[in-house]
Amino acid sequence: MKLYRLENNSIQVDISPIGASIINFQVPDKNGHGVNIALGYDNETQYLSNGTYFGAVVGPIANRIDMGSFTLDGTTHQLTQNDGTNHLHGGKAEINNRYWEVIEHTNNRIQLSVTVNKGEGGYPCEINIQVTYILNDQNELEIRYSAVPKSRCPLNITQHVYFNLNGKGDILDHILHLDADTFLPVNENLIPEDIAPVENTPFDFSKATSIGANLNKPHSQIQIAGGFDHCWILNHKDYSMDVYSPASGIRLQAKTDLPGVQFYTGNFLNNEQGRDGDVYRRHAGLCLETQYFPNQANRDNAEECVFNKNKPFTSITIYKVSNH
Repeated sequence: MKLYRLENNSIQVDISPIGASIINFQVPDKNGHGVNIALGYDNETQYLSNGTYFGAVVGPIANRIDMGSFTLDGTTHQLTQNDGTNHLHGGKAEINNRYWEVIEHTNNRIQLSVTVNKGEGGYPCEINIQVTYILNDQNELEIRYSAVPKSRCPLNITQHVYFNLNGKGDILDHILHLDADTFLPVNENLIPEDIAPVENTPFDFSKATSIGANLNKPHSQIQIAGGFDHCWILNHKDYSMDVYSPASGIRLQAKTDLPGVQFYTGNFLNNEQGRDGDVYRRHAGLCLETQYFPNQANRDNAEECVFNKNKPFTSITIYKVSNH
């Protein structure tokens, strides 16, 4: 499988043109031993049918759209339904399974591009998408997104890398901090219906808290999703997301200019055959998918995520790694 490496003195990140995917994310632990903190597969065939979205860029509309449809400027558009009745992560547009064009590659930067044609996945217009990864000497992996639709269209593009700061096992011992006072509870189809405070719930990560401890607390929302698979509304104080593993000493911080993050605890992983013979089970990895809100195209604030050729979608997310 063709990979493009970004590296500095301590970190190596391998990117595949399939889905513009993060395949490997090698970082040193507190003892100086290398740990691959991104879940992944062994071969190209698995990435070409990547139903887990391991490491992939997803869109044009990430997350879920209720009934797979939205109405814009008086016209209802039906997208493909690939998650029960929902449209999930772009549906049959499948930018996560497609070969992207590599526009530029240097030692610390790669830019890739893909085009969704009108009608693919049900999308109402052609959409040109570019993603740029930049690794700097401060151990920050910056991800720059840009998407230009030929006509007005909702867009919501993100990265679906699954992190495990121990490299194997589960993420229940990881300590999470989310600078967020509210989250979006969901119905049985995992579609948000309201905004709720995190205070006095297992969704409160406003102070650094064990993921496993909160996951084991009784709550109807955890039962519905089989874990955490919800969007938090970020307060945006610089690095507003922080995950730490006491076992490896690796810390992952993240920040974004988008309003929310979908924190997902790998609830649907079920003996997934992964890299080097590893088998990924439930909670083997976590995702911090920075984004607009799920189903926002059908909400009162829909216009915030609608773009056109004169108003392209642009966003930056940064993942920063350290150890101690």
